[in-house]
Amino acid sequence: HPNTLRCLDNLASLLRLMGKLEESRLLQLQAKRLREETLGSQHPDTLESCQNLAVLLRELGQHSEAEQLQNTTTQARITVLGLSHPEVLHSIDSRGVLLHAMGRHSEAEQQLRQAWLGRKVVLGASHPDCLISLDHLAGLLRSMGRLTEAESMQSEALDGLESALGPKHPAALAALHNSAMVLHAL
Repeated sequence: HPNTLRCLDNLASLLRLMGKLEESRLLQLQAKRLREETLGSQHPDTLESCQNLAVLLRELGQHSEAEQLQNTTTQARITVLGLSHPEVLHSIDSRGVLLHAMGRHSEAEQQLRQAWLGRKVVLGASHPDCLISLDHLAGLLRSMGRLTEAESMQSEALDGLESALGPKHPAALAALHNSAMVLHAL
């Protein structure tokens, strides 16, 4: 049943967030396989499982596999949902984060800017997803030594996330950490 598969996918994501990456990987692979068999490879729910698996592979350091899956998932989501759909923008942002982790800064910047600007138009500048993309972009700019630009963006992301989600939310805390990293680098 689709709801059972959603729960399986959610459990895999929860295990990933808890740091139980190998347990998460096994469940994420199962969720992806079952969704492909039940719903088809191009169904939005199946693509969600593919996206979640790509993020997990990145966190496991399996960048080559993550990149291949991330690219096919992003392209499929564009085809199925259209370029301005929030899930497509999420995939573009995730691709930028992966490219940053791989040290491919120029490509990462293009993807992260596209995700941030797309989310700004589709969701609004104060939406948490838009602010998370801004936080990702600021982190990349810090890595590239573009500290003045990074500081401005990081400050905006931190203020917005604290306002939208509260100062104790994990995304706001991550932005606070990233802001400290920028200030330390200045």
